[in-house]
Amino acid sequence: MLRWALLIFTSVEVLALDGDGSTKANVARFPQAELIDGCFYKNARYFSPFSQRTNATTIYECQKKCVSTSEIKCLYFGFWPSTGVCYLAPADAAFTAYLSEGAYTGPAVCPEIPTVCTEIPTAAYPAASPEMSKMAWPMHMTPPKLSCWPKDFIGKRYKSCPTMTVVEDTATGWPGKCLGLREVLVPYGETCQSWCEKQIACSVWQEVEQKNPKQTLCYQTFWSPGYNCYARILDNGTEDLSFKPVRAQRIMHGEVRVLKKLSFVHIDGLKNVFDENYFAKHDDGVQACRTICYSDLGCQWWTYSRARGCYVEDISYQALPVPLTTASFQVFAREAKEVLDGEYIQHQCKELGYAAISSTQEIPSYTPPTSATTTTITTTEVTEAEPTTHAAATTQGLFVRPSAPSPSAASELNKPGHAQSSEGVTHVTASVMGVGALVVKGIDLNLVPSSIRSDLSQRYAALIATNTGLSRADVLDVNNKDGQVTLEPWQTGAPIVRRLQTTEPGFKAVFKLSDKGEESFAAAQQALTSERFYMEVQAETSQMLKHTLAGGQTPKVEAVLRKAQPSDSQPANAPPQGTSHANAELWLFILGFILVALIIAVLIWLFMGASVKKVSFTKKAETKQGQFRKLGDEEEPEYGQVSKAKKKDAAQSPTRRQIEEAEMRAVQLASRLSEEVDEVRPLDASSLQSGGSCAPDGFSTECLANRQRVT
Repeated sequence: MLRWALLIFTSVEVLALDGDGSTKANVARFPQAELIDGCFYKNARYFSPFSQRTNATTIYECQKKCVSTSEIKCLYFGFWPSTGVCYLAPADAAFTAYLSEGAYTGPAVCPEIPTVCTEIPTAAYPAASPEMSKMAWPMHMTPPKLSCWPKDFIGKRYKSCPTMTVVEDTATGWPGKCLGLREVLVPYGETCQSWCEKQIACSVWQEVEQKNPKQTLCYQTFWSPGYNCYARILDNGTEDLSFKPVRAQRIMHGEVRVLKKLSFVHIDGLKNVFDENYFAKHDDGVQACRTICYSDLGCQWWTYSRARGCYVEDISYQALPVPLTTASFQVFAREAKEVLDGEYIQHQCKELGYAAISSTQEIPSYTPPTSATTTTITTTEVTEAEPTTHAAATTQGLFVRPSAPSPSAASELNKPGHAQSSEGVTHVTASVMGVGALVVKGIDLNLVPSSIRSDLSQRYAALIATNTGLSRADVLDVNNKDGQVTLEPWQTGAPIVRRLQTTEPGFKAVFKLSDKGEESFAAAQQALTSERFYMEVQAETSQMLKHTLAGGQTPKVEAVLRKAQPSDSQPANAPPQGTSHANAELWLFILGFILVALIIAVLIWLFMGASVKKVSFTKKAETKQGQFRKLGDEEEPEYGQVSKAKKKDAAQSPTRRQIEEAEMRAVQLASRLSEEVDEVRPLDASSLQSGGSCAPDGFSTECLANRQRVT
């Protein structure tokens, strides 16, 4: 039972080639752009900033308009069945699958044989950028890997090719000691060889004898050519001389078409499958290297260096980018001068014919809306069939029909996230993680018709959603309508937003992003401020406004994105909502606190003002202690009144008797002083007669001393 389970798992793993990345080894991815009828491609477009836009109901009508138009030299076209839009692209258009889901594209004239199986690139391939590398091909597209191989478009798998060639065999002297194979349980009735021939992912098979228990095991490659098949050099650098397979072969499925010859070039990402020491002649080494790449359907590039050996593309090791650029294709590298030979190839299976490489599915036509009337409604029911465009009168995918709100619908409106105004219009709130503005300078939005504005709004929303990894429903305008943005013009010289100022005419596209977490906001902010996003907005704006009065000149583009605030969840057209009870209580508390603080401040001011003593500095009447008199004592009385100070002085004035007694005491004191003076004078005269004399000028020392004593 275990062996049969392993068999089933191995079979499914080998055949599951849809590129979902679920297998252990890398597989050849099924092309995203499917070829239809050998001419048209699904989920792809030709992009040019000078494309012309028109309308069509079928892809064949769009192709005829490309042939018959005289306004531009149309070489490619693109058709969107969901909207009926037809783009006519000139010679500078490049093939891309970006932003092309649901689109169909092709050349003006369908070729008899699909161009992916016949075209050869110019010498300019690979170029410095992917766009320039595409332009090096006649159809301006690089054929994807296995683009010319038979496919099962229903099962999304590659078919087996009846043409099979054994290119190396141990029966003819090939060592067959390859590494990089895996053990495979062969189904009943199959051999290791027959089972490998039926699997396009198998290029090498080995039968190895196991001693304990004795049995023969089968090993096969899986989207790999194997390596060290001539000398089994292990990863540690030693050679395993004891290994010898019972039988081994290298198989090539289908045929090979050489697209470009290589020499003196180094390609990053190739795997070394054998060194330069095994083959004595370089020609033998070149042939062996070529055979290894031819046998593996995942290999398109190989080079042989006389100093390093053989290098091939091994997608189980590393798949090279498509288209290749000079970042990997290096002609000036040090290793390039040693490369003697190499090729860029394409695998084909001519036996099944070119019809097997393309699908025969029917391309849908555009169906115009059945009605486009405008009705005033109170409640709208929206049904999404395709990506929402919110332009019911001109596009498909959105159907608006008036109806009375059912009880269930009324209950839904009462849930959180819905608000209904008194006029009956429903306003839906949204969980928003960021609000941004896409600023387009150099274009006057007032010159753009309203119909083009609607398309431009939806196109901007699609670009924002694609670059941020969100869905279109996650991009909202200011009124919380998904799938579009709000376009707002401004006058020359007016600020757009605080961080973006301009004096040029222009407009801004305001949008909101649904909440997808903190990491999503950071990734969205990085994507919307990248040069790549700016270039895409410039190209789309120039293309859509080419035939309007605003002109098709390339504008300047900037973008800003900030984190959302609680108020951003409400639509801009919602009426102002009343303050909640919690907010009212908070404001009442704040006002009450402020009122109490003011009352306390007034009381403190009154108390401090009453206790402060004011001193007059204009009337400096000193008291006995040298202090200034109080201002209250100096106040002037009103007319006809006597001041308090005068009343106080009158009350304290002495009587007549007291005055007379004071005069008598003064006379007595004066008489005593006179007697004392008379007693001193004779002493001074005798002292002068006994020898003291004064100088004629009266200022001698003794004379001054006597005078001081008398005094």
